[in-house]
Amino acid sequence: MGVGVTNKNTVQEIQESEKLFVPYAASTRLPYVVCDEETYNDQAFLFGTEEELKAFAQQQAAKKIQLLGMSFEKKSFNVLFSNLHAIGVNAVVWMQGEERTEVELEELFPAPDFSKLEPAKRPLLNPALALSGIYYMQAARKQGAVQAELAELQEELLANVVRAEYLLPMTIDPKNPKKILIPSFKDKEGKMSYLFFSDILEYQKFVGKQKFLMGRVPFKKIAELPGDKSMRYVLNPLGFNLTLTKEQVQRLAK
Repeated sequence: MGVGVTNKNTVQEIQESEKLFVPYAASTRLPYVVCDEETYNDQAFLFGTEEELKAFAQQQAAKKIQLLGMSFEKKSFNVLFSNLHAIGVNAVVWMQGEERTEVELEELFPAPDFSKLEPAKRPLLNPALALSGIYYMQAARKQGAVQAELAELQEELLANVVRAEYLLPMTIDPKNPKKILIPSFKDKEGKMSYLFFSDILEYQKFVGKQKFLMGRVPFKKIAELPGDKSMRYVLNPLGFNLTLTKEQVQRLAK
C-alpha cells in the first residue's frame, strides 16, 4: 500500500487521539525515521494502538531492523512533536491497518518559534546533524549494512559534525572559582571520554538533575580539549551515540 495524501480529518484524528504509539530505533534510542522515495520527506511513524505498532515492529525485524515501542499520552503530544521537529523530521505517517497517510508535521504541530527570543537565549537545536546521525546509525547498526551506502551517510554526518555548535557540561574549579573545568567521564570499560551534545534535548537527557554549567562551543573547541590519544569524544551518548577518537576529532577540525 502506498502512502495516501493527508487531509484535515487525519490531522484531527491524530490530535484527538488519547494515546499515540511511536516506533523507536534500538540503534539510536530515537524515533525510527525513513526518507520517502517519492516525496523525499523525512518521516516518523504514528500508530493508534500498541498491537499495530507491534505488528509493524515484527515486519521490520524480518528486515533486520530492531524497533522499540514508545507511547505518549495526549498531554505529552506537544513534547513528541517538538522533539520530531528538533531531529529534522518534517512528516509523519499515520498507520491504520493497510492505510498509510502522510501528514506534514507543520500541519499537525507547528515548529516552536524562538525568533522572539534574544539569540543568546534561544535553545540550541541541530536538526540537520541529528537527522544525519540517525540515518547513519540506523544503517551502520543494521545487520548486512551496505558499505557504499554507509560511506555516503558517514560523509554527510561528519560534514554536519564539523559545521555544528555543541553544548558541553562544565564545572567550577573548587580551588579557583574563576576557572571553568570541562569534566571527562569514565565509561563501563573504564575509558575516559568527553561528552558533547548536539542540542538542548540531548544535553538534558544526560544532565537531568546533576548540577553542571552549560557551555556552547564550536567543534574546533571540542578538538582543543586536553587529553592523550586514548581520550574518546562521545556525541549524544544517550541518543545515536557517535564515538570519535582524539585523532579523528583533530583531523576533522583542521
